[in-house]
Amino acid sequence: MNYNANKTNLRPGLNFRLFRKILNKTQEELAAEMQICKSTISNFERGYTLIKPNYLHYLYAEYGLNIQWLFTGRGRTFARPGGKPPPGVKVNERFFELVELMKIPEVENAILQTLKEAKKKVIRNK
Repeated sequence: MNYNANKTNLRPGLNFRLFRKILNKTQEELAAEMQICKSTISNFERGYTLIKPNYLHYLYAEYGLNIQWLFTGRGRTFARPGGKPPPGVKVNERFFELVELMKIPEVENAILQTLKEAKKKVIRNK
């Protein structure tokens, strides 16, 4: 079976995964917190299942997730002034900074170019 044909919408899934990583949580940890199965989290991230409104509300209320960013990739990750997480929410600062930097086209292009060059070097050295 071709699973790619079953993907409902990949963009929210990828952004959901980024958000989980920013929160520095495993799929198991976030699933337990949201009282759902780990496979549900996995299905969200892979784009097999759309994220239900009650889960979106939880992530917004608990962590300040910007729903527009989740679905489009535009705007800040967190729906608070300055795009920062709410007080008391611990995040992986380095990963959060990288996600925010990747929203700048020049930075994204520079990073992608560097990664392509590194890949060529690795392939040559094998």
